Amino acid sequence: MAGFLNLALLVMLAAAVTSLVHDSMVLSGRSHGLPGLATALGILGLLTAVGVYGLMLLTPMVPKRFFMPLTLCGLLTTLLALPLLIYFYTHSALISWGMSLAQLLLWVVILRRLRGSWKLRWPLITAEQLETQPFRWRNFCGFILLHLVVMLPALVIYLLGCGSLAVSHFTDGFVSLRPAGLTMQVRKYIRDDGKTVELVPMSHIGEPEFYQTLAASFSPQAAVLMEGVSDKQDMLKEKVGYTKTAKDLGLSEQHEAFKPQGELVAADVDISQFSKVTLECLKKTMVIHTKGINAETLPLLLQASPE
Repeated sequence: MAGFLNLALLVMLAAAVTSLVHDSMVLSGRSHGLPGLATALGILGLLTAVGVYGLMLLTPMVPKRFFMPLTLCGLLTTLLALPLLIYFYTHSALISWGMSLAQLLLWVVILRRLRGSWKLRWPLITAEQLETQPFRWRNFCGFILLHLVVMLPALVIYLLGCGSLAVSHFTDGFVSLRPAGLTMQVRKYIRDDGKTVELVPMSHIGEPEFYQTLAASFSPQAAVLMEGVSDKQDMLKEKVGYTKTAKDLGLSEQHEAFKPQGELVAADVDISQFSKVTLECLKKTMVIHTKGINAETLPLLLQASPE
């Protein structure tokens, strides 16, 4: 057991060092780093951490105060980095470098606690530091209970919170994730001439009551600018829609259930305004989407795109 744990410590150290070197090279902008080596050692380190974590479940011989932080470090740093990646995703390279540095520093701290000094000596952990009892029901049941009652609910709540942050941030607050589901925000703006402009988020499919309630809220004197690309000249022979999806989910399509009051104004372009290249690409896409990839549509994928 002591031999395996020493090997696990070395593997996790190698993974942490390689990851930090790789991320440092990428952050410097002078190199693409060591993607192959970093990935290989990262996978090996992950498998090693999973193995050690499984041993902590089965036997109390593995000192949890040392190895639980090490085995969970990758998961914890990833979870802690999620809010940063949401709000500062353009600095993902710097965030990744910080995660690698944190993992390496943790390994150093754990080693200091294992050895009782900063001197690096082999073995890193001795047999005397392990418990002698190979299995204990108290350890087994307590470990499972900790995960089911504390760690798993906390993980779910945290991920839902991060999901809510991401939805709100990347939609500029128009869409929010709440316990009851997704909510959309209607925003009102007043122009200099006193006229009111309301931006209303919309979904292609939804409950009929949603569309009816929303349509009834519009004033009969309102000018409703409808988003949606039209095809007045019937240039696309293959049509796509949400009919099947709506039917499977027991919902309605927007164009069928949403009948607002007021003047309806088409506020989008018509397909006839697309360039020839765009139109041809769109036609191919529609054919493949409706018929799937088969002997008829495969040649379309192999055709070179027009200049």
